[in-house]
Amino acid sequence: MPNDFMQNFDPISILIFTPLLDRVLYPILRRRGIELRPIMRITIGFSFAAICMAYAAIVQHLVYSAGPCYDAPGACPAGMDGETKLPNNVHIAVQTPAYVFIGLAEIFISVTGLEYAYTKAPPSMKSFVQSIYLFTNALGSALNEALIPVLVDPKILWMYTGISIFTAGTAVVFWFLFHHYDAQEEKMYDLDRNLPTLVAPGQKTAQQIKEENL
Repeated sequence: MPNDFMQNFDPISILIFTPLLDRVLYPILRRRGIELRPIMRITIGFSFAAICMAYAAIVQHLVYSAGPCYDAPGACPAGMDGETKLPNNVHIAVQTPAYVFIGLAEIFISVTGLEYAYTKAPPSMKSFVQSIYLFTNALGSALNEALIPVLVDPKILWMYTGISIFTAGTAVVFWFLFHHYDAQEEKMYDLDRNLPTLVAPGQKTAQQIKEENL
């Protein structure tokens, strides 16, 4: 199985789970009185990202525990077939759940974050707020570059472990800092349900009241 094939599991999982979440899971939770507001969804996304990195660390541990070269894959005499480096004896498909977990994380974080940035921004600043949100992708890429020095055996295991712990901590901090916005979202939702559809002259619309409260 070629290495590049594994990366396809990420977009495939997004294509599968996005409609399942939108059409199946969320409606079931709503019928049970559970509404996953944006901040909660993003927090769940961080949790899935942490699980992904923890699973990647487990896979890397399996790689380092397997022969022929253990924690130095392809860097020992037994790991060479002439001039070709032989990998450790762990099937590449064992990585699949990691791509599924990160796909779920993208659904909960990226989709929700883009929607939140667009709907909550004032009309005259929607493009600017969206660009600021997308700028965080550039920061993530910069962090990736900063981690390149530790992308060598046998440090990769600890890199995955560290990122998993950091991401789990980010989920906790993010929730405590911003969960009150979900409460505001709930109030705005109740306001939409209770306000009449027709607005009398001079009366403020639900959207106007929302913008004033935000």
